[in-house]
Amino acid sequence: MNAETFMWPALLKIVRLQVAFCLALACSGTHALQAMDEDEMAAVSGAGLVLSLEDWRFLASPGSYLEVTGDPPPVGSTSQRGDARWYGISYSAASSISTADESYDGTSCVVGIGCPIGSAIPLAAAVDNPFIIRVFDYVSEGTRDYYNPDGSIVDQPTVFELLAPTSHDKLKASFWSELLVGLDGGYHGSRVDTGFQFLQSRVIMDEVELYTSIDMNNNPVTPKKFGTVWRMYQYPTRPAYSTTYGPLPGIPATYGLGGTIAVSGDMHFSARQKAGSANALESVPSFTETAGMYFKGVDTVLHLGVMHYMSLILDDVPAQDGNFTIELTTLPEVPALYNDYYSISPGAGPGGLAAGLGYKRTNRPERYYETHGFWRIGDQNFGNNGISGTGDGIYFMSEEPGGFAAFSDRRSEDQDAWELSELGFFNLVPPPPTQKNPNNQNLSTVNLGEVNVQGILIQNLKITTLSGT
Repeated sequence: MNAETFMWPALLKIVRLQVAFCLALACSGTHALQAMDEDEMAAVSGAGLVLSLEDWRFLASPGSYLEVTGDPPPVGSTSQRGDARWYGISYSAASSISTADESYDGTSCVVGIGCPIGSAIPLAAAVDNPFIIRVFDYVSEGTRDYYNPDGSIVDQPTVFELLAPTSHDKLKASFWSELLVGLDGGYHGSRVDTGFQFLQSRVIMDEVELYTSIDMNNNPVTPKKFGTVWRMYQYPTRPAYSTTYGPLPGIPATYGLGGTIAVSGDMHFSARQKAGSANALESVPSFTETAGMYFKGVDTVLHLGVMHYMSLILDDVPAQDGNFTIELTTLPEVPALYNDYYSISPGAGPGGLAAGLGYKRTNRPERYYETHGFWRIGDQNFGNNGISGTGDGIYFMSEEPGGFAAFSDRRSEDQDAWELSELGFFNLVPPPPTQKNPNNQNLSTVNLGEVNVQGILIQNLKITTLSGT
């Protein structure tokens, strides 16, 4: 199906959309539907549906928004009401392949991470590497087993899953937002009250890929191991039982979600507006193109849930007042599940004391990378940025010369000595530090360094909304 300049009521513009529905067949084009002959029918296995997107971008009107509505603060509280909106969500071509970039008001800007909207994405999801929606059976065999919450093995678990492409042209995503604080009634309140405040900001994610080509040790992975995937599967009944940390309530059989978020790219956050920008509530702002905070060279892999013993589940709250919970169920205290989830290297941990306790950096089992995530910013070459480098890492940039001053050490020797003394452990009030002069002044850019977090495991997570009435 092709759609040229297809308009949605919400002012969503799709430059060109190609949708190919294929049943275990290679799709070689975007032509009109044709009847299949007997040989083609014999090749159909029901492997799933695919979605191909070529010469495509998604643009929402810069005035259309998603809104989170706050509640009045409790009587006697010093808190203030807060409301938020996210405007102009867009997906387009990354700066490295965009042919023309533009701002929210439609005016052109210099192609780069400071421009929120790029041209159409040539291959957002190619025909031979598309989004895939399918029902799939994962078979327990050999050294790979799938478990129920009680530790029993699921011989052939069936899941409904969405797989993102493992190779595609790089994307750019952006939106601008408003945070409104202190206005009774929020956006629908009276603007006569001048005691409210608001902040308009913009987020641009550039050179985005829905997969990462490196592992947590920054080594190349071929083929790409970490791709974004979401699965829905049955979460069997989990009876209530006692744990080391107290009783754990039971969960009836339900459907749960699980999957992997894998994304790489750069991000730019800015709140600096150009001279002449309205800077008014519900008015589309015009941001400068370079000022702000940058995260360059981000690689993130986050695993949420494991078939079938950990799942993201949705539930009502006991009061049934409109609130709900999102919970990543607790890792059950079952030895088989602990061994599967932690996937400790051979020779590490109890029984392998000669090799040392805990995780090893080498010889990790394949399963380790399917349950442990990582978050990295920068190429982990800490010597190539300097105090004002912009190649990678986390840095601030000003559009005015001399906007920053950097201190390599602001602590006094008295402060250091206090922390190293016994007094530092008992005296909660340290001596005042002696201010040192900055050793780098008049900087337009300051690089804070890089980030490397390995072995991310989420054993339990529960979010409860508090705004329902």
